[in-house]
Amino acid sequence: MYTSSLHIYPIKGLKGISVQSARVEKQGLQYDRRWMIVDEQGNFLSQRTHTEMALYETAIDGETIIVYYKNSQISFSIEEQLEGAVSQKGMVWDSEASFYEVSAYVSQWFSYQLQKEVKLVRQDDDTPRIKNYSNREGKTEVSLADGYPILILGTASVDNLNEKLEKKVKADRFRANIIVKTSEAHIEDTWSTLNIGSSQIEVIKPCARCQVVNINQTTSQSTKQVLKTLSNYRKKENKVYFGANASCLREGRIKVGDTLYIKT
Repeated sequence: MYTSSLHIYPIKGLKGISVQSARVEKQGLQYDRRWMIVDEQGNFLSQRTHTEMALYETAIDGETIIVYYKNSQISFSIEEQLEGAVSQKGMVWDSEASFYEVSAYVSQWFSYQLQKEVKLVRQDDDTPRIKNYSNREGKTEVSLADGYPILILGTASVDNLNEKLEKKVKADRFRANIIVKTSEAHIEDTWSTLNIGSSQIEVIKPCARCQVVNINQTTSQSTKQVLKTLSNYRKKENKVYFGANASCLREGRIKVGDTLYIKT
């Protein structure tokens, strides 16, 4: 088995970037979900309530993040921080995060596009966000991701799902970081420790999914087909699982084509 593709999602909820290599850090892949859009109360926005966020394309050019939406674009420095900005706290589901506003101008651009007063914020690296494992003892640093630092998905799991669907879907529905070429559906559920490139990754548990998997990441249109189908064979205790959550045991670099050395 080997890494089929790698993906990072710099701004939580927006379209991701396919990369040929990435640095695995304690919080997740470098630049992955380090930024997010929040409302006036500090609550994060996502595709759950704003499906059009799937249409915002992102790119990284050197030290600059670029966002494209329709015929408009905005850019900002990776290290940019609003002058005088004070770190504020908010919840990302069940764990607290600290962040600061990137730029008033960038926030205004997103507010105009989304027709809602929002801010673009960046995770405060000086105040790590800690996630306790939900299924056993342990904890990890994490970015602004919903749950855990890294999401892994096997190609055979997607193929197996598509055999059950009337209309096939792409793997980008599931917003994984590491897609692995596999021959057995859901084998990623059984993994324990992975050595990939110079990194070591720990698989924590299967990933519980929400209605975002119903959203076509190219059109932003949503149907109930995917989650409904998954619930027929991947539901346990009222949750639907697809892919695997993971954390970083040893930082390092991985690339497309790297062989996985697996401990189950």
